[in-house]
Amino acid sequence: MQSNSVMSRYVSKAGKNLLKNTIQSTDFQNKKKEEDLMWKMRQNVHVNKRKFNQNNTDDDNESSDNQQSCSKKS
Repeated sequence: MQSNSVMSRYVSKAGKNLLKNTIQSTDFQNKKKEEDLMWKMRQNVHVNKRKFNQNNTDDDNESSDNQQSCSKKS
């Protein structure tokens, strides 16, 4: 405890407020970056799902076309 009280003698109120504000600002910036990254990843997942679904739909259409053409030949 004594070292804490000694420390408070050396650091002014303005210095403590500056440190507090800096920590809060850094926390906010980190949260913002993390949130932006999360949304970007979420958007990429949806885009990839859409591409995957489109590719599968195209493949399904081609296979059904092939099946129809084979059945017409028979």
